[in-house]
Amino acid sequence: MPVVDPDYYLGITPVPLALGPINVGALDADPDTASSNAGDFYYNTTSGKVRMFNGASWQDWSVLTNAARVNASNIFTSAPQVVKIGNDSNRGLDIWRNSATQSGALFSLFQSDGSTVLASFGAAGNLSIRNDNGAAGTVPLSVTANATQSVNLFQILASDNSTVRAAFSSAGALTVSPSAGTAALQINPPAGTFAINIKAGDTSTAVFKLRNTTDSADLYAISDSGKIVTGSGGGIGSPNAQVSVNAAASTVGIAVKLGSSGSADLQQWQSNAGTVLMRVTKDAWLGILNSTAPSANLTNGGYLYVESGALKYRGSSGTVTTITVA
Repeated sequence: MPVVDPDYYLGITPVPLALGPINVGALDADPDTASSNAGDFYYNTTSGKVRMFNGASWQDWSVLTNAARVNASNIFTSAPQVVKIGNDSNRGLDIWRNSATQSGALFSLFQSDGSTVLASFGAAGNLSIRNDNGAAGTVPLSVTANATQSVNLFQILASDNSTVRAAFSSAGALTVSPSAGTAALQINPPAGTFAINIKAGDTSTAVFKLRNTTDSADLYAISDSGKIVTGSGGGIGSPNAQVSVNAAASTVGIAVKLGSSGSADLQQWQSNAGTVLMRVTKDAWLGILNSTAPSANLTNGGYLYVESGALKYRGSSGTVTTITVA
């Protein structure tokens, strides 16, 4: 039987069977079992099949010339068995495309019916996993971190095979780094469905934050109670208003710009019933709704109000001055 150089052999190890060097070659009949080692294999020119010795007898290795699927029961008759291909310093298995135009999968795993594909590697290197035939609640893909893992669990690389575009860290955090001009996240929900639903983790941290480019300051944050803080002039802190603006020294706190053909008010203040109490119109007119005179003084200032159409002012000592009549 032809034998390869002992320094160059495939380390195929069925467990618990131990193998010596593997004999490869082309023969027209099985070698003598007494001189064969478990794991030896050869190509049988008579049957056109690869044959392997399982320690007791020679068996077809079911890689047939008619492209029939591999059946592990034809390799080893005693179960369980494990096949190890390769060794610690070399690649275990290389699968090459038949041609540049190959359309079939390089590798497939089948359901017990022999026809339903559970997972496959396409000729272009794409991985496809089907779970529609699995038990309900079965996870199609699960990645478990090493106890001391510090690198990503999963990542997607750019075409240069080095730039990370998206990654899940070992702590479960998702980072997305798209190329210039590309949205980092785009969500197109169907009608009646939330685009994003975020649940607060506790009452002391923000539910949502936008950070500056150096990740040193909050630009926008939503607290656990739904309060909004915006601006780079200060952190989220403990907002005491539903909307707080922390403007930087040279930045306008709030600017409202009317659309090119807008006719609505620039701003309105409304009661809890939706009644407009004060408005700034598109023409910069300030409108104040009629109200009754204040019943108390403002210690460090005064009240400006409209009563029966007359504009009045009540100072800190309680003096009411009519600025203009109705």
